[in-house]
Amino acid sequence: MKIKPSQYQPDIQYRTGRNIHVSVLSGLPTLLTTPRSSHLFLQLCTGGDLFTYVNSYTEKGIWMCEPEAKYIMYQILLGLLYLHMETISHRDLKPENILLHAPGPYPRVQIADFGLARPKGWQATFNVCGTVSYLPPEGVLALDRKDLKYTGFPADCWSAGVTLYIMLCGSHPFDYPSPKHWSTTSSQAEDEDMLREQDVKERIVFGDGPDFGCKVWKKLDDAQELITQLLNPDPTKRATIKTALSSPWIQNDLEVLEGAYQDRILSTLDEAELARNRQ
Repeated sequence: MKIKPSQYQPDIQYRTGRNIHVSVLSGLPTLLTTPRSSHLFLQLCTGGDLFTYVNSYTEKGIWMCEPEAKYIMYQILLGLLYLHMETISHRDLKPENILLHAPGPYPRVQIADFGLARPKGWQATFNVCGTVSYLPPEGVLALDRKDLKYTGFPADCWSAGVTLYIMLCGSHPFDYPSPKHWSTTSSQAEDEDMLREQDVKERIVFGDGPDFGCKVWKKLDDAQELITQLLNPDPTKRATIKTALSSPWIQNDLEVLEGAYQDRILSTLDEAELARNRQ
């Protein structure tokens, strides 16, 4: 379920996107308005989204290899770092909103869908939005407590942690089937989506954090540590994007990551794209 702010502006994605000039973020949008509608034209990405890409592995009964997940996450972190330096919070980061520029392994990815993005992302707000299963505990609590606020920057960091977990093990740390039965009326029990959402909320707010029991995690100590820091329930102690980029998981392979980013992405940008990024 996605929560949208009550005063959603249809052109916020355009206005936000015009301030974004980095290869990891979707290209500069073009807005065409008519008296009855608005049409937003974005850069074409032909590789699908990250959610589908991760599923292509899990459907084969395998996991994405750590180097590929690290390469993708490095790009995501660079994009978020740029956004946060521009004081913009995305507020709906998830694999479905991370697009693959073209099909194939070790893809160039781009963060997309800035419809819920917020300038001044460091400011606390009552206006909770995003996808529930990717919201941090403070965001989930603010959904039901109108006197509580949450802040976009640490919310983005939490969502990045959830995304990294999904890439490495193929499952969501909080959104999964549960045998738990809620005390409810028979009519409410038929609404499985409502029960599942409530279950997810409880896991996020009151749970013990992500489960690293799967065997894939046995050799991923540095990744576990980074995910744990990004999924810290206390937003004041949660890892920032800068902290994530400085983590051992990234730094141990930084030279390789920087080289791949230069060779596979920056060197392939055509002159038109470079010109747009210089605007």
